[in-house]
Amino acid sequence: MKRHLFLNALLLFIFFAGALNAQTQIKTFPPEDEAFIEELLSFFEQSDKKTGRDFMDEFAIVYNGGKFTPEKKQFIKDVCNFMLKKRLKPFPDFRNFLASMMNFVNRPQPPGSFEAWQKSLEKTHAAKTIATFQTY
Repeated sequence: MKRHLFLNALLLFIFFAGALNAQTQIKTFPPEDEAFIEELLSFFEQSDKKTGRDFMDEFAIVYNGGKFTPEKKQFIKDVCNFMLKKRLKPFPDFRNFLASMMNFVNRPQPPGSFEAWQKSLEKTHAAKTIATFQTY
């Protein structure tokens, strides 16, 4: 009888722990800028609270600072949703992508360099393996 109660309690614990974990997993990032940044922060903090917050503080300043056009913001959201769907990790995958985006607006670039990079990155979405995207 004790064994039966223990097994039932264990099964309930596993069920509820799984349900709570499923609720905290982000399925898609919201389209609104403020909500997008909040969800991205939460996503990073789930991986590494301090490093995630530090990186997102830096990214949020650039993202909300008028350096990204609405088209670039949409591109960032689209790529982040693609990466989320492919279950890429905040570190190093998301961090590398977002750091690249910050570099494009914080450092002088030749005309057309972002558009060329964007097109080549979009081509990696169709690759057979996600490793092609990660390597790029």
